[in-house]
Amino acid sequence: MPTYIHGIAASENIDSSGERISILGMDISSLEKDGVFNYEHKSDKPEQLVGKVLKARKIFSDVDCEDDHQLYFWNKIKTPYLYVMGELFDEYQPSAKEVAGLFRYDADHKEQNDRTVMNFSIEGAKIEKQGMDIVKSIARKVTLTALPCNKAAIAEMVSTAPQKPKKASIDDLFKTEEVQAELFKGEILRKDQPKLTVAAAPKPIGQTKSGKSISATAKVHEYKDFDESDHRDAATAHLGMASKLGETDFKQAQFHRNKGLLHNSAANTIMDRKKRMTSGKVSAPAPTSATAKPAAPKIQTSVLRPYAQVGNIKKTLDAGSGMAAPSQLVGGAALAKEDVIKPQNVSRPNKGFGKIIHKPGSAPKGPGKVIMKSQWLQRAEQDYNSWPKKEQFEAFMAKRMPNLTKGEIKAVGQVMALNKSISLEKALASIGGLPILKPRLTSADPLNKAAGKDSIFTLILFDGCDLHDILHCSHFATDDVGKYEEIKEVMDRYFEGDVKAHELEFKDAGELGKHAQPVLFLSEGDPYKDLLEKLKEVAQYKYAQFRPHISVTSNVDEFKGKASCIVISVNGEIKKRYDFK
Repeated sequence: MPTYIHGIAASENIDSSGERISILGMDISSLEKDGVFNYEHKSDKPEQLVGKVLKARKIFSDVDCEDDHQLYFWNKIKTPYLYVMGELFDEYQPSAKEVAGLFRYDADHKEQNDRTVMNFSIEGAKIEKQGMDIVKSIARKVTLTALPCNKAAIAEMVSTAPQKPKKASIDDLFKTEEVQAELFKGEILRKDQPKLTVAAAPKPIGQTKSGKSISATAKVHEYKDFDESDHRDAATAHLGMASKLGETDFKQAQFHRNKGLLHNSAANTIMDRKKRMTSGKVSAPAPTSATAKPAAPKIQTSVLRPYAQVGNIKKTLDAGSGMAAPSQLVGGAALAKEDVIKPQNVSRPNKGFGKIIHKPGSAPKGPGKVIMKSQWLQRAEQDYNSWPKKEQFEAFMAKRMPNLTKGEIKAVGQVMALNKSISLEKALASIGGLPILKPRLTSADPLNKAAGKDSIFTLILFDGCDLHDILHCSHFATDDVGKYEEIKEVMDRYFEGDVKAHELEFKDAGELGKHAQPVLFLSEGDPYKDLLEKLKEVAQYKYAQFRPHISVTSNVDEFKGKASCIVISVNGEIKKRYDFK
């Protein structure tokens, strides 16, 4: 038989970090459904999952306790808390068996030890925080720990095996609240039995300064004759009731606090409406009488821009709960699709660009205006156009998101392709132990200067050279800008001789570079090897981790040509070109 444990998973006591969590604002809907016990806040290995949560219940007072176990823990702290009960996997998991041993130790030494060895700690997400109070949160797991942040979160072994709790079917409809439903069996009402009578209305909790009655349960919008000051008085009355009930009835106190906040919101709405009337934007307030005929407020046409008429937005909920997620709706629930027509700003008609002129490297230009594309946009377009799965992506997006235009789908694809390319470069840089630098190549990028498949550009890059540049275009790189004249002198002397282009041959069909770019690595005997050694005597080779190589501009199978030139490029600008004879 498995070991059953229970205790206080969370409470409204201040923890060691100075925070306090609201039990009322905690969503525990997933705990009984898929909640587990892990060990010391770890869940990445199977042996760290040691149990399953079977029951979770919020306790605000002794009235909320369903059994003696829950009342036992309430009497220990007398503070709103979250009760959990579950079973350990000690019959299946060796690690859970060890945890069960610690609980048995606590049970055997309960009288001798002041504190238990094993305690609870809640895991989940903070949704809203006000100061040091966590007013809204989601509980997803319960961890077993020896050092809980909340010292009131104690855990003990259950002496008798409990029955697994049955969940009401209505719980499946709500994800953000705990809902309790009491079902009563109907009885036949005999004629001689007294008839049912309507319960008397609750007594008012006070009056406003103007003498109007304040009900304990009436909804805020039902106070048709209340003005701003009346709502302020009602808020004060409800908050006063909440203060009185805080120690005896937590639920009623929270109810009156919420009522007070709603009345304050109503007062703020009336105050804002008056301010708009004073400024001249709205001519009249909304009707305050239940019998008054509602009229749309007059709005100055000069204040707002004119928009074209928009079609109606239709939304239908046939069945189920409005608070449930669509995936949780049952019993024929259906959520109709929203159809929204985008408004057109008629105050700014689309005049168009006239004759559109588009060239590579620039955006469309209109009359007298040219907009150049940024370096990153050009690169995004190149990466996206060369993406093998481009057509599959566009078909997938058109099917899944039919409201997107082709241009919007293309923009999303360009961002994805660019992000993938940058991530790959960073990964390669980390593998090679290289510093990650931002490229500074301009629109005059010499990478695109190769005219044909017989052309190879060997670049000498300075400040701004990065991994992308070295892998695609160079066999020598340095960031020592001051060495430019010395490097130029070495190149001049080298090309004074009879330097001929070397026929390039690829061994074993060539080698692929880091970006699937065909490359030829320099070897002994290549004419460029001597030049490279001389250049390295002048300026240090920045990327010593990579073997010197020459990148070609076409596929291995197609390229049978010779190197045509060597180019010196400084920060993306070609300074000098040396042609082979």
